[in-house]
Amino acid sequence: DALFGKARNKAKRLLAKLKGHPRRQELRKIIARLAAEDEAAIGLDFAIRQLLAKDPAARRIARKKIIAAEQAGHIILRKTLREATGETALAAARILVELRDEPSLPLTLNRLIKNPKSTGNRALIRLLKLMAGQLRGDQLAQLYRVLPPAGLQRQGEKDPKFELREYVGFFGVVLGKVCAGDKSKFNRLLKAADAYACLKSYVQAALGSPDEAVAAWALEDGAPFAPLLKGLRGSYFEGLNFDKLVYEQLDTRIEVPERKFPYPDGRQDNISVRWTGWILIRKPGKYTFYSAADDGQRLWLEQKAVIDDWNYHGVEEKQGTIELAPGLHAFKVEFFQGGGGASIKVSWQGPGIKLQVITAEVLRTKPWKKIAGTGGPLSVRPSTPGEIGR
Repeated sequence: DALFGKARNKAKRLLAKLKGHPRRQELRKIIARLAAEDEAAIGLDFAIRQLLAKDPAARRIARKKIIAAEQAGHIILRKTLREATGETALAAARILVELRDEPSLPLTLNRLIKNPKSTGNRALIRLLKLMAGQLRGDQLAQLYRVLPPAGLQRQGEKDPKFELREYVGFFGVVLGKVCAGDKSKFNRLLKAADAYACLKSYVQAALGSPDEAVAAWALEDGAPFAPLLKGLRGSYFEGLNFDKLVYEQLDTRIEVPERKFPYPDGRQDNISVRWTGWILIRKPGKYTFYSAADDGQRLWLEQKAVIDDWNYHGVEEKQGTIELAPGLHAFKVEFFQGGGGASIKVSWQGPGIKLQVITAEVLRTKPWKKIAGTGGPLSVRPSTPGEIGR
């Protein structure tokens, strides 16, 4: 409890009662250690408060003082982790993680288990990711049992605001780093036969959330349970109005040179194409999207038409601007080609982004197995040079 002086006095009283005891000398060493820790702890409470100072130099000095106090510093940090709230607890936990202080792990777990929806505690779970491999199976199982959608969702309860997504992200680290992606091992470790399936269901629901922050989390941290592909799902149709689906592939960008659409039979006329997925926005602000096509072209963001040019013509570039918040946004592009020239290129520019073709770095789509409506196998392959995504 970081009450070094009180502990030392208690040890002294015990020493007086243990005359002739074989472990008396051991107790003397404990008293000496407590005295050293008591002296080292002087000013550590102030140093803990300085971890949140506005001045970076003051924060660095405080951190060095706590680490220099060695065992006393560890004890003070654990006390802070156990008793403090918000950013103070987070600052203490961050140093404990850096020091690989294993005794702090049960404290962190107990705190998380008692109040899993605390904002400060959701931040602590991110730090546990760094030490996931040091947690015992029983500790992981205990943490899993208190979480929706794990234990609680089985009883019909839900987490509609996805407040516990940081926990699910933590178990994604456990799945990847501790279990090396082995789903059976993951279920055994958490002592729940449906652990993987339950967390996967949670992430899949998050992917469709209207909350952009939740959807972006599912894309990144939730990926071990519901991985997305980098790029867009390119669906290639016969006919000008998406009449018959004939081919699909993963396209890492929308940039088709003249008459290079990847139809298996080589057709380049009387066709239409639809690309679907999401685009990841990292900075808020106005984004301008450009589409240069021969013939028709349309572009949507979150079901809002940004470009609508569904007409026959040679290569024409159209553009549209939209305000976007950080997160994942539904993204769709459509194209048709009657005859003659046939090409399309989709670009963008925005905060921190110069005019450029949109690439797989910010494009995502769900994996899929079959061509819709055919029941047949799907040949999914990344596009190659000379095709979309080159």
